[in-house]
Amino acid sequence: MLKHGQRHKQMSVIYYYFYFFYKKIRKDDDPHMLTVMALSASEAFVSAVTVEIFLAKNYCYLMDTWAMFSFIPIYLLLNYLFFIRGAKHLRIVQDEPKFFNSSKLSAFITLLFFLFTDSFIFWGPFVIKNILEDCK
Repeated sequence: MLKHGQRHKQMSVIYYYFYFFYKKIRKDDDPHMLTVMALSASEAFVSAVTVEIFLAKNYCYLMDTWAMFSFIPIYLLLNYLFFIRGAKHLRIVQDEPKFFNSSKLSAFITLLFFLFTDSFIFWGPFVIKNILEDCK
């Protein structure tokens, strides 16, 4: 299990490479806000699908669509408070954190994080449907 400080370091690296994407590649005017939004959506997808699988498996319950999407504003608020309000986003961009001091490895791990977390919205409904079919 990761220690509290290690999770913050990992999320700082992921935040930085999301920011880098929106700033340098997409050339967006507000890359910090898009970074918080993308990071929040990624975290919300994992949480929502995990909770829905738990509810389907243990209670044969299908969560309402609005309940699923309620995870996004919760993570937006938490990430805004954590990264933006405390000015941590400025320190992250200044520090340019990396995994194992490697930009390429950091970009690759960030891409894997994005693909993994966002894949939940594609495979999650199929898993939940199969679980609920066993409830009948």
